Amino acid sequence: TSRRPCTQPQLSSPLSTTTRRGRCDIASIRRSPYVYHWPSGMVEHELTDVDGRYTASLRAGSTTAIFSKVGYIQPCWAAGFISCKTQSIVIGAPTTLNVTMYREATVAGTVTDTNGNPVGGVMVADGAFYGNQLTTVTAADGTYTLDGVVPVSQTFIFDPPSGSGLMRVSPVIAPVEAGNQVLDVVLPVGGSISGRITNFEGTPMGGLTVWASNDDASMLAETDAAGEYTVTGLPPGDYTVGLLTEGGSSVYYPGVMEFANAEVVTVADVFDGVGYPAVTGIDIERAPMAIGTVQLLNAAGDPPGWGGV
Repeated sequence: TSRRPCTQPQLSSPLSTTTRRGRCDIASIRRSPYVYHWPSGMVEHELTDVDGRYTASLRAGSTTAIFSKVGYIQPCWAAGFISCKTQSIVIGAPTTLNVTMYREATVAGTVTDTNGNPVGGVMVADGAFYGNQLTTVTAADGTYTLDGVVPVSQTFIFDPPSGSGLMRVSPVIAPVEAGNQVLDVVLPVGGSISGRITNFEGTPMGGLTVWASNDDASMLAETDAAGEYTVTGLPPGDYTVGLLTEGGSSVYYPGVMEFANAEVVTVADVFDGVGYPAVTGIDIERAPMAIGTVQLLNAAGDPPGWGGV
């Protein structure tokens, strides 16, 4: 069995009588129907009985428990030993620590666009239960598999690759415990917002970052040499459109400096069987920067004659 370092100073392995110091056999822990705890730096374990009950003799203070059995989601497992059940134990007073363990589920399927074409490079993620988010990326044929999913109702995220124009979707399902759940997803073409960015003289401005954002989504685009941009993959809704200038300040559609004065751009909730509408003509004219001189005067109203100011 392969072994990896762990943070606990001592572990009595349930598979042997050997006491390991500074290392622990992760694979063995996950195969064992044991309850682990480490009061005062000592890692110990107890086996639950047939009705799921266990009793652990603990010292006073804070203790952390890990519940592990093959084929089940380990409540405290999140990229290593992460505490998820910590309680203060009082000498002489029994403490109840009940835990629900779920049998692992598998969610798999195929991601396509509205024309039935497979979509590769889509990031797929679950709802991050126990602090450990499962992620994968669809293959070139659009297929994916997520193993070890917690079988409770949760939101799954399907985030298409940047520049695809497809819209992110987030279906909610309840995976079948200890079973295989098929979740095929169709990504529609998102709405888009396009326009042209010029300076106050009408000269197109290329290489600027333009964004369209609201409380639920935020997408970026860059202006080309003609100053034109198109922000794609937008769900229906109201958006604020803005750009970031070379100096780091923001300008909002239709060319105002204050966010409160920006005009809302709406992507209508109208699905044509392929995607959502394109909004055009959202042009922004960047206002000129104020240029002037400042003269320093003393209390008498005269130039102080300081150098190097």
